[in-house]
Amino acid sequence: MPPIAQYVFNGVVTGGILALPAVAFSLLWRLLRFPNFAVSTYLTVGAYVALVLNHDARASIELAWLGALVATGVVALAVDYVAFRPMRDRRPFSLAIASIGVAFVLENVVRFIWGNDFRSFDVPVTRFFCAPGSASPCARPPTIRASPRSRACRPSA
Repeated sequence: MPPIAQYVFNGVVTGGILALPAVAFSLLWRLLRFPNFAVSTYLTVGAYVALVLNHDARASIELAWLGALVATGVVALAVDYVAFRPMRDRRPFSLAIASIGVAFVLENVVRFIWGNDFRSFDVPVTRFFCAPGSASPCARPPTIRASPRSRACRPSA
């Protein structure tokens, strides 16, 4: 695979990650008529639920994704029921301020439960595929040999 294809793929994935909260924010603005600033916190809660399912419960990343989808929906509905529904007849500015408060509360709940450390998903890392018998350098595995002039080992292809 040429490097440009990998760059394009990485760009599409990064663009999808950035577009998801933007689309969610736009849809909520259109449906509810107030800026819900807690959208990014909903995504954070979903990411940590996926992390717990993947890392601690040893679920595959696909099952963790589905579990996070359900949990994020439940959290969003619970927040709507508790914080936003009683204020629906107020002005949009009041709901926007309430959504900032919801974001602060949810962020701190996440920090209280999982802390501020770096975490990673338990996903196997794979390399690009090379066809057997091809003339590309990935067709044979790299070996390590000792250099006769120095005692250091260096990889060679």
